[in-house]
Amino acid sequence: MFHQVAAILGKTKTGGRYFITTDNEIYFESVFSMNIGWKTDPFFGINLRTPITGGYDYKKDPPEKIADFFDPAYITQSIGFSYEIRKIFWSRMGVGVQLIIADQYRQYTDNPETINDIEKVKIESGLESITSLNLFFWNHVSLKINCRLFTTFKKPDVWDIRFENTLAYIASEYVNFNFNMLVIYQRDQSSRTQIKEKMQLGITYRIF
Repeated sequence: MFHQVAAILGKTKTGGRYFITTDNEIYFESVFSMNIGWKTDPFFGINLRTPITGGYDYKKDPPEKIADFFDPAYITQSIGFSYEIRKIFWSRMGVGVQLIIADQYRQYTDNPETINDIEKVKIESGLESITSLNLFFWNHVSLKINCRLFTTFKKPDVWDIRFENTLAYIASEYVNFNFNMLVIYQRDQSSRTQIKEKMQLGITYRIF
Protein backbone atom coordinates (compact mmCIF):
# COMPACT_ATOMS: atom_id res chain seq x y z
CA MET A 1 0.00 0.00 0.00
CA PHE A 2 1.34 3.41 -0.98
CA HIS A 3 -0.07 6.88 -0.34
CA GLN A 4 1.15 10.30 -1.43
CA VAL A 5 -0.38 13.71 -0.77
CA ALA A 6 1.15 16.98 -1.96
CA ALA A 7 -0.17 20.54 -2.00
CA ILE A 8 1.88 23.40 -3.36
CA LEU A 9 0.94 27.06 -3.86
CA GLY A 10 3.37 29.80 -4.85
CA LYS A 11 3.11 33.40 -6.02
CA THR A 12 5.71 35.93 -7.17
CA LYS A 13 5.67 39.69 -7.64
CA THR A 14 8.23 41.64 -9.66
CA GLY A 15 8.38 45.42 -9.49
CA GLY A 16 4.99 47.07 -9.79
CA ARG A 17 3.38 44.11 -11.52
CA TYR A 18 0.56 42.03 -10.07
CA PHE A 19 1.15 38.73 -8.27
CA ILE A 20 1.74 35.78 -10.61
CA THR A 21 0.84 32.25 -9.57
CA THR A 22 3.84 29.95 -10.06
CA ASP A 23 2.65 26.79 -8.26
CA ASN A 24 -0.97 25.79 -7.84
CA GLU A 25 -1.81 22.12 -7.38
CA ILE A 26 -3.14 19.47 -5.03
CA TYR A 27 -2.00 15.94 -5.83
CA PHE A 28 -3.22 12.79 -4.13
CA GLU A 29 -2.25 9.23 -5.03
CA SER A 30 -3.08 5.89 -3.44
CA VAL A 31 -1.87 2.50 -4.69
CA PHE A 32 -2.82 -0.94 -3.39
CA SER A 33 -0.63 -3.83 -4.54
CA MET A 34 -0.41 -7.53 -3.66
CA ASN A 35 2.73 -9.67 -3.56
CA ILE A 36 1.82 -12.99 -5.20
CA GLY A 37 5.34 -14.29 -5.75
CA TRP A 38 5.67 -13.13 -9.35
CA LYS A 39 8.27 -10.71 -10.69
CA THR A 40 5.43 -8.23 -11.07
CA ASP A 41 2.63 -7.51 -8.59
CA PRO A 42 -0.99 -6.71 -9.46
CA PHE A 43 -2.13 -3.27 -8.29
CA PHE A 44 -5.08 -0.89 -8.15
CA GLY A 45 -4.35 2.82 -8.08
CA ILE A 46 -6.20 6.12 -7.96
CA ASN A 47 -4.87 9.66 -8.23
CA LEU A 48 -6.41 13.12 -8.11
CA ARG A 49 -5.07 16.41 -9.46
CA THR A 50 -6.72 19.82 -9.12
CA PRO A 51 -5.74 23.49 -8.75
CA ILE A 52 -5.86 24.92 -5.23
CA THR A 53 -7.04 28.35 -6.32
CA GLY A 54 -7.58 30.37 -9.48
CA GLY A 55 -5.24 29.78 -12.44
CA TYR A 56 -4.63 32.46 -15.09
CA ASP A 57 -3.34 32.88 -18.61
CA TYR A 58 -0.75 35.66 -18.17
CA LYS A 59 -0.15 36.03 -21.88
CA LYS A 60 -3.36 38.08 -22.01
CA ASP A 61 -3.75 41.59 -20.59
CA PRO A 62 -5.49 41.62 -18.21
CA PRO A 63 -4.81 37.95 -17.27
CA GLU A 64 -7.66 35.58 -18.11
CA LYS A 65 -8.83 33.14 -15.47
CA ILE A 66 -8.80 29.61 -16.87
CA ALA A 67 -9.09 27.33 -13.81
CA ASP A 68 -10.13 27.18 -10.16
CA PHE A 69 -10.38 24.68 -7.31
CA PHE A 70 -11.82 21.39 -8.64
CA ASP A 71 -12.42 23.16 -11.93
CA PRO A 72 -11.02 21.13 -13.58
CA ALA A 73 -10.24 18.04 -11.49
CA TYR A 74 -8.55 14.98 -12.96
CA ILE A 75 -9.32 11.64 -11.31
CA THR A 76 -7.62 8.54 -12.72
CA GLN A 77 -8.22 4.94 -11.68
CA SER A 78 -6.03 2.16 -13.05
CA ILE A 79 -5.42 -1.54 -12.62
CA GLY A 80 -2.44 -3.52 -13.85
CA PHE A 81 1.00 -4.73 -12.78
CA SER A 82 3.92 -3.06 -10.99
CA TYR A 83 7.62 -3.84 -10.70
CA GLU A 84 10.03 -2.67 -7.99
CA ILE A 85 13.80 -2.90 -7.39
CA ARG A 86 14.93 -2.29 -3.79
CA LYS A 87 12.96 0.93 -3.26
CA ILE A 88 15.10 2.57 -5.97
CA PHE A 89 13.18 1.87 -9.16
CA TRP A 90 9.45 1.41 -9.38
CA SER A 91 7.26 1.16 -12.46
CA ARG A 92 3.66 0.28 -13.05
CA MET A 93 1.44 0.04 -16.11
CA GLY A 94 -2.21 -0.69 -16.46
CA VAL A 95 -5.57 0.05 -18.00
CA GLY A 96 -6.99 3.29 -16.68
CA VAL A 97 -10.13 5.40 -16.68
CA GLN A 98 -9.65 9.17 -16.42
CA LEU A 99 -12.53 11.34 -15.21
CA ILE A 100 -12.31 15.08 -15.84
CA ILE A 101 -14.75 17.31 -13.95
CA ALA A 102 -15.30 21.01 -14.62
CA ASP A 103 -17.91 23.65 -13.79
CA GLN A 104 -17.19 27.06 -15.33
CA TYR A 105 -14.10 26.14 -17.35
CA ARG A 106 -15.58 23.46 -19.54
CA GLN A 107 -12.98 23.76 -22.30
CA TYR A 108 -11.31 20.81 -20.57
CA THR A 109 -14.43 18.62 -20.69
CA ASP A 110 -16.43 19.78 -23.72
CA ASN A 111 -16.90 17.30 -26.54
CA PRO A 112 -16.58 19.24 -29.84
CA GLU A 113 -18.75 16.66 -31.59
CA THR A 114 -21.83 17.68 -29.53
CA ILE A 115 -22.47 21.16 -30.91
CA ASN A 116 -25.51 21.99 -28.75
CA ASP A 117 -24.12 20.73 -25.44
CA ILE A 118 -21.17 21.80 -23.31
CA GLU A 119 -20.38 18.87 -21.04
CA LYS A 120 -19.21 19.21 -17.42
CA VAL A 121 -17.80 15.69 -17.27
CA LYS A 122 -15.46 13.87 -19.60
CA ILE A 123 -14.55 10.18 -19.28
CA GLU A 124 -11.58 8.69 -21.11
CA SER A 125 -10.29 5.13 -21.02
CA GLY A 126 -6.77 4.17 -21.99
CA LEU A 127 -3.34 3.16 -20.74
CA GLU A 128 -1.46 4.69 -17.81
CA SER A 129 2.22 4.25 -17.00
CA ILE A 130 4.06 5.70 -13.98
CA THR A 131 7.80 5.22 -13.41
CA SER A 132 9.84 6.50 -10.46
CA LEU A 133 13.58 6.47 -9.80
CA ASN A 134 15.17 7.49 -6.47
CA LEU A 135 18.96 7.81 -6.30
CA PHE A 136 21.10 8.83 -3.32
CA PHE A 137 24.72 10.03 -3.39
CA TRP A 138 27.14 10.63 -0.49
CA ASN A 139 24.27 10.75 2.03
CA HIS A 140 23.70 14.41 1.17
CA VAL A 141 22.48 14.43 -2.43
CA SER A 142 19.39 12.80 -3.87
CA LEU A 143 17.81 12.69 -7.32
CA LYS A 144 14.15 11.83 -7.78
CA ILE A 145 12.68 11.26 -11.22
CA ASN A 146 9.01 10.62 -11.89
CA CYS A 147 7.33 10.17 -15.27
CA ARG A 148 3.59 9.68 -15.86
CA LEU A 149 2.15 8.81 -19.27
CA PHE A 150 -1.49 8.47 -20.23
CA THR A 151 -3.09 7.82 -23.61
CA THR A 152 -6.66 7.11 -24.62
CA PHE A 153 -7.80 4.18 -26.72
CA LYS A 154 -9.42 6.64 -29.15
CA LYS A 155 -6.15 8.51 -29.77
CA PRO A 156 -3.30 6.12 -28.93
CA ASP A 157 -0.78 8.36 -30.73
CA VAL A 158 -1.41 11.30 -28.33
CA TRP A 159 0.11 11.02 -24.84
CA ASP A 160 -0.29 13.17 -21.76
CA ILE A 161 3.19 13.54 -20.24
CA ARG A 162 4.21 14.69 -16.78
CA PHE A 163 7.97 14.43 -16.27
CA GLU A 164 9.41 15.75 -12.99
CA ASN A 165 13.00 15.83 -11.72
CA THR A 166 14.15 17.00 -8.29
CA LEU A 167 17.81 17.30 -7.29
CA ALA A 168 18.18 17.91 -3.55
CA TYR A 169 21.21 18.76 -1.43
CA ILE A 170 21.10 18.57 2.38
CA ALA A 171 23.61 21.21 3.48
CA SER A 172 23.09 20.64 7.20
CA GLU A 173 20.57 19.27 9.67
CA TYR A 174 18.37 22.33 9.14
CA VAL A 175 19.23 23.72 5.70
CA ASN A 176 18.52 22.11 2.33
CA PHE A 177 18.63 23.18 -1.29
CA ASN A 178 16.82 21.70 -4.28
CA PHE A 179 16.39 22.25 -7.98
CA ASN A 180 13.19 21.10 -9.66
CA MET A 181 12.25 20.83 -13.32
CA LEU A 182 8.75 19.92 -14.44
CA VAL A 183 7.81 19.16 -18.05
CA ILE A 184 4.13 18.82 -18.97
CA TYR A 185 2.47 18.06 -22.25
CA GLN A 186 -1.31 17.83 -22.10
CA ARG A 187 -3.14 18.38 -25.36
CA ASP A 188 -6.46 19.44 -23.82
CA GLN A 189 -4.70 22.29 -21.97
CA SER A 190 -2.16 23.45 -24.55
CA SER A 191 -0.68 22.28 -27.83
CA ARG A 192 2.73 23.39 -26.55
CA THR A 193 5.06 21.68 -24.10
CA GLN A 194 5.11 23.48 -20.74
CA ILE A 195 8.38 23.65 -18.76
CA LYS A 196 8.86 24.98 -15.24
CA GLU A 197 12.16 25.29 -13.39
CA LYS A 198 12.71 26.45 -9.83
CA MET A 199 15.41 26.57 -7.17
CA GLN A 200 14.57 26.51 -3.49
CA LEU A 201 16.50 27.11 -0.30
CA GLY A 202 14.67 25.81 2.74
CA ILE A 203 14.92 25.42 6.49
CA THR A 204 13.63 22.20 8.04
CA TYR A 205 13.01 21.26 11.65
CA ARG A 206 11.84 17.93 12.99
CA ILE A 207 9.59 17.92 16.03
CA PHE A 208 9.66 14.14 16.48
